[in-house]
Amino acid sequence: AGAAAAAAASEPQAAKVRGALASVRAAILDALCKGMVAASLCTPEYGDEVYGAILGLVWDLRFASGSERLDPAALKVLAGLVVVSVEMAQRFALRQSVAASLTSEAPSTLGAGFAAFEAACRGAPGQNPNALWPGVGLLLVVLISSLRPWGEPQYSYMEMLDSGSQGASVSPVRPPIWCSASVAAALAARLRAAVAARAPEAAEAVQPALCVGYGLELLAVICSIVFQHHQAQAASAEAVCRELQRALSQLDVVVDSVLTVMLRGGASRQALEDIRRAEGAPFGLATRGPLDGVLSLAALQGSLDDALHAGPSQGPPPSAWAWRVVQCLLAVEDPQVVLVGLGPRGLMRLLDLLARYREAIPPSLAALRLCLLLLWALQSLANQPRGERTGLPHIAAAVRTALDLVLRIFGPLSQGSAAVAELHTEFQSFQTVSVVLQFLAGAPPGAAAAAIAAAMGGLGPPGQLLSGT
Repeated sequence: AGAAAAAAASEPQAAKVRGALASVRAAILDALCKGMVAASLCTPEYGDEVYGAILGLVWDLRFASGSERLDPAALKVLAGLVVVSVEMAQRFALRQSVAASLTSEAPSTLGAGFAAFEAACRGAPGQNPNALWPGVGLLLVVLISSLRPWGEPQYSYMEMLDSGSQGASVSPVRPPIWCSASVAAALAARLRAAVAARAPEAAEAVQPALCVGYGLELLAVICSIVFQHHQAQAASAEAVCRELQRALSQLDVVVDSVLTVMLRGGASRQALEDIRRAEGAPFGLATRGPLDGVLSLAALQGSLDDALHAGPSQGPPPSAWAWRVVQCLLAVEDPQVVLVGLGPRGLMRLLDLLARYREAIPPSLAALRLCLLLLWALQSLANQPRGERTGLPHIAAAVRTALDLVLRIFGPLSQGSAAVAELHTEFQSFQTVSVVLQFLAGAPPGAAAAAIAAAMGGLGPPGQLLSGT
């Protein structure tokens, strides 16, 4: 978050570098096309044929020459290609060679393409971490990015709050065959088996936990697409929901293993450095955090609960372990430990989950600090290019959500003048007044700005100052 604030201060330079990166990506793609034509592998007319051939070629190069070790260089090129456009992502996901490596003829098993991922999640004793990372991380980045055109877990509260969500429309193209309920169930079983098979010394290691977190995010995206695809089919929707819930029900131990490692001291910071090493994120802004996978799965659990209980609920459903995830994060005394584990999607998902369970959140100083810090961290999203915010709720909805949470927690804690004075020091520590003023200055006049200002009116002297402004 600190790096994000520094990047925001030099936004013109950051925009220039982003533009240069986009130009380089386009130039590389054009050079690859010309190379394929020169080698007589494709016709001179650029189109689906040449782009598909490039994706297939780079996918086939994902293993280092003469070994079964994933090649980070090839996978990094592939990760850049699948985000060039929605069409490129779909071309890759729908390729037969991709499906053949990820699926198996047996419905309860996965293809050989997941072998390195499983080994990384197990964290075998004596295993050289650099032999699997960052290749495994990049492989999962490619798979997750290629599925985004078909959807991802919803931000149910913020999407309901603001119809101006920046989410992309779901692709009408049928999802790839490796995006199915059977693959989801097999992936969930493999994750649980890998965590159960760990040696004691690997249980506290950062990279295996990070690989599991990536796997949870991929699982959440696959389950979300299957769920959304069957929602329109009333006859099968409930059966699919229950099948997905059965797959998720075996992941309690897996989720706990990630939280245990990532909420420990400097583990999240080390994981964040590993993510940056894998993804090459500019300006210290990683596209994901080590806790994003857990939060994606929790958001999916909420959507499945809503579908089975006929509508969103403000209290925690009895069957949902998503509420346990929220409780765990609320109990962390230092909110920076939580924030450093969040990417842009993780930040939005945590806010959305907190809003979902707002009636059940007990007021505490730790909860107030977390919400104030999340509000402060939203600055990093406000300065991102629109293309990088695709799929995220509108920033105004996130600010309103954060302020509503702060107001709910602040009220019960502010009984008595001494308590109010102590709590106001927390607002000063997290620069709440200046942060909200910046959001108001950048928001167009209308209901969103008025709602933000009205919410601040309930926070005592700092809030009244903002409301008047």
